[in-house]
Amino acid sequence: MDRKKGDNRRMVSKDGRKASSAPASENLQSLLERLEVQSFTGRVFELQLFEQFLLHVESRAEKIINVYGIGGIGKTSLLNRYRSIAEARGALYLHADLSEQRGSQEALGTVFASQLKAKTQASDWSGWEPCMEQLHAEASDRRIIIVLDHYEEAGGLDAWLREWLFPQLPVNSLLIISGRQPLQGPWRLSPAWRRLILPLRLDALDYESIKQFLLGEGITEEQVVDSIWLRSLGHPLLATLLAETVSRQEAGPMSNTKQTFDMEELLQNWWRETHGDELRDLIMAASVARSFHQEMISAMTGHELQPALFDRLVQLSYVRRTDKGWQLHELVRESVRSSFRDRSPELFDQYKERASRYLLERISRALAVHRDVTWEVAELLGLGGNAVLRAHFRQNAGMDYYMESADESSLEELERYMAFRKETSGAKRILCADPETGAQFKYTLAAEESCLWLTSTDVRGLYRHCPSSLTLMRSADGALAGFLALCPISAVTLPYLELHPLSSAYFSRLKTEERERYASPPENPAGYFILMRDVAEIERPEQRSAILQPLFEYILKGSLLFSSPPPLPYFKDGHLSLGFEELPGVRHTFYGEAGEAPIYVLDTRKGKLMSYLEKETALKPPPSAKVHQTDPPLPFTDREREVAEQLVQGYTNPEIAVALYISEAAVKKHVNNMLQKTGLKNRTQLAKLIMEHRE
Repeated sequence: MDRKKGDNRRMVSKDGRKASSAPASENLQSLLERLEVQSFTGRVFELQLFEQFLLHVESRAEKIINVYGIGGIGKTSLLNRYRSIAEARGALYLHADLSEQRGSQEALGTVFASQLKAKTQASDWSGWEPCMEQLHAEASDRRIIIVLDHYEEAGGLDAWLREWLFPQLPVNSLLIISGRQPLQGPWRLSPAWRRLILPLRLDALDYESIKQFLLGEGITEEQVVDSIWLRSLGHPLLATLLAETVSRQEAGPMSNTKQTFDMEELLQNWWRETHGDELRDLIMAASVARSFHQEMISAMTGHELQPALFDRLVQLSYVRRTDKGWQLHELVRESVRSSFRDRSPELFDQYKERASRYLLERISRALAVHRDVTWEVAELLGLGGNAVLRAHFRQNAGMDYYMESADESSLEELERYMAFRKETSGAKRILCADPETGAQFKYTLAAEESCLWLTSTDVRGLYRHCPSSLTLMRSADGALAGFLALCPISAVTLPYLELHPLSSAYFSRLKTEERERYASPPENPAGYFILMRDVAEIERPEQRSAILQPLFEYILKGSLLFSSPPPLPYFKDGHLSLGFEELPGVRHTFYGEAGEAPIYVLDTRKGKLMSYLEKETALKPPPSAKVHQTDPPLPFTDREREVAEQLVQGYTNPEIAVALYISEAAVKKHVNNMLQKTGLKNRTQLAKLIMEHRE
């Protein structure tokens, strides 16, 4: 995994054994390089890309790899791996850190000349012309790799590098320009330069990469690995700091509620881009809400924000533009926000209250003129008190996906997607954490459970009854990544819904006058029934977030929504966090052994939307069972939870069977399942654990 610059792995493991042994002739520099390689995980695509450039640099149209990303994301560590790969392939690798050159052409030339002298027969620095001649001489035998790190510090060198140095390099040279921001200005405005540049943005590492790094650090406990993953969001530097903290503590799992390490090192990494307290104060204000714009920050701070200062804010490397404003990188936002809340709690609460009031006023005005309020509501929900909802929308990267309506030509592709999902299904672990409280939510879906919803509907049959009911979710490259089956309720679709296994439990029992309420014209549906919702990779938070976006549009325009997902904690918590409620006394058994499934309903029609928003944004605990800060929810089915409630009251198996209208053998089966899931030995231990999760 990427390490912060200058960091070094421990040479002794926790049990006192040597972590690695070095040859007696090895010097410290080579030892550091070897340990760097050993500790590096992830970045498979970036490494493969560099390998391809090394093999085909002469024939590739691009001659510059522009590596960029926020501070601490691992750019320097990746460059170190590039060095090892290049030198192993016999390439000449020259590297300069522009933060040390202070804009001096001569200082940069001296750095390159010293490296050339160490690797070739070049002479001492005597000007750029002899240095360039030496580079061309070397290019006749091997490829030249020139790396400039911390390019944001180039200053006056930028124009000289672009206009004089780079154009004179040999054609088999590869430039790697690394910085916090992508190359901009003349680099992007010139069609010629733009064709030569391949942008390479570094994002956070995935779960497996973080896990492999932690295993190398001697951290093997799953709960600790999950905590570091959730707290770091895959950010390499933060994961490193957290791992070091765990190693120092040596006292079991990390607390999920408070940062247990000094945040200053991480924050200082980002403050380097700012100059003056005024801009830092502005960043803290921007961290309160998920998105911001100039008017919103003015409302929060209580004074008119100067455009020039706002321009400085949005030019920072960890600020990105969205359709409705700007956002801080999620990890930057959480870190700054946490520091702001701890240092100035009263001011933080004041800003948060003003932001909420500002958004509510915008929503009220927009609803009066029937204007879309999706952005305002999403921001308001992010400021609210629903921990489950905040956790699921923590990494709201849905912008990488787009929605399109299905048509006749896409049905076969959708069927192939569903078949592939069923054939390749495996157990899923869904991890998310509330950035406000630190509460962690962990859900496990067995292979068959992750596909249960997919078995409920024949998409061709649904399309025949209502062609507009299927929405496809595609990734940026056009691949099908999920879909939503949302059947409008009208006079045309009522017969279908009365027979469908998920909706019939409600619609087939309606009295004549009740049925007439739903027999509306097709162009004006009485409501909608969510028959299926699925994503290709449910463990990826951005996909989970993206598939909910079209659903939010229906909620916010005022709709009556029904849904009956599999009766599993993940789906239950998700629906309740969105404001759905169970229809009393309406259940079905379509999902078989998973248990009886309820039908959920959410009504935001007419004047109910504002009531919904007030309910959803009130500070309150998660919607289902109370969640411990350090313990995941108990992995029980709904029926097992019902048995558990009877169990903690001291009832025997026969008494539980009578109370729940099931057989005594079924009660025994459910108790045994709960014992197996928790690893406990008897009913007494099980009852104690259940009581602890209820406190």
